[in-house]
Amino acid sequence: MQDLFYMLLGVAVVVLPIYLIVKAVKNKGNKDKVVKDNTIKQKEVKQEVIKEKKMKVLKLKDIKHIEGISSLREEENCSLNVNDEELTVISNIGNFNISLDRIVNAGIMSKKQMDTKNKNVFARSLVGGMVGLGALGAISGIGQKVKNYYNYFLVIIYKDKNSEEIKSIVFGLGKYDSWGQLFVNKLTKRLSNEKVDIDL
Repeated sequence: MQDLFYMLLGVAVVVLPIYLIVKAVKNKGNKDKVVKDNTIKQKEVKQEVIKEKKMKVLKLKDIKHIEGISSLREEENCSLNVNDEELTVISNIGNFNISLDRIVNAGIMSKKQMDTKNKNVFARSLVGGMVGLGALGAISGIGQKVKNYYNYFLVIIYKDKNSEEIKSIVFGLGKYDSWGQLFVNKLTKRLSNEKVDIDL
């Protein structure tokens, strides 16, 4: 009887560790599968987040509003922000937004160009020949006092959201155009990358 007891005890000592090892290996395999599935799901989520990553915001600070926004005074301090959907004019009284799909073009205009009689040539070069009287009116309506203070102007040509009329906003850049030119280059590049839906 004792021999039987020792024999069963010996079998238990050998079989029990084998059983536990097999069970542990099985559980580890399931955990690896769960971890692997979660890793795959996490990678998919990360890829979606990367796809939805927004473009860097373009900023231009310390400029003066000259013409184009009736709620703002002439020479009101402003800054511009452009995200992947709209251009925002930021002022002390509030923000004014223009969606990027309504912006026709933007450019820098020198005081000399403002003073020339043929303002039409520059304005047309900005909008590719689609200039309406509203845009030209804003450009030619800038007072002599304002023109004398600024050597460069930032002109943004856009379509009015209600009437589709071509309009412009003019900002004074001061004596130098380097920051304004950099802003315009990045903005026009972003506008050229803008995808549109066209109904035929």
